[in-house]
Amino acid sequence: MLMGSILMDRGVITEEQLEQALDLQSRSNLRLGEILVLLHFTEEAVITKCLSEQFDLPLADLSQVTPSSRALDIVPCSYALSRMFLPVELLDNTLTAVIADPTDLELPEDVAGKTGLRLSLSLAPPSQLLETIARCYVITAEELHPNPVDERQQDAA
Repeated sequence: MLMGSILMDRGVITEEQLEQALDLQSRSNLRLGEILVLLHFTEEAVITKCLSEQFDLPLADLSQVTPSSRALDIVPCSYALSRMFLPVELLDNTLTAVIADPTDLELPEDVAGKTGLRLSLSLAPPSQLLETIARCYVITAEELHPNPVDERQQDAA
C-alpha cells in the first residue's frame, strides 16, 4: 500500500491534502513525505513510522542508540552525513546501522560493497538521525550548518 493511502486510511491526512501534496510533488524533486511535513499536514515521525511499515524495517529509538567506536570507524563521517547512514554495531560479519531513507536502494548495496559486511538496518526520522550522526562524530552545529553570511564576511576581509 502506498504512503498516501496509508495516511488517509489512518485519518492522518485528507484526500484534499494528499492531492495538494501530490500536485506539489509533480512540480518538485521532493518526496511525498517531505512535502506533507513541509505543509504541516503531518509530522516527520509519522512519515517515518509509515515508511518502516511499508519497507518492513524496525524503528530505531535514537535516544537509546550509542554507536560503538568500532562501527563508527568503518564509515567515514562525510559518508555518514551525505548518505544519512549511522553505523551502530559490528557483530561478526554484520554491521547494524540506522538510515532515514528506505527508498535509497543503492545505499545498502554501496555500504556492503565497500565494507564486505552484511547489513542489519533500522529506520529513524531524518532530523533525528542527522543530529545523532553529528553527536556521534562530534560535529559542531557550525560545521553542520555553516552560516553563509559569516563566510562572505570572511571572504571580504
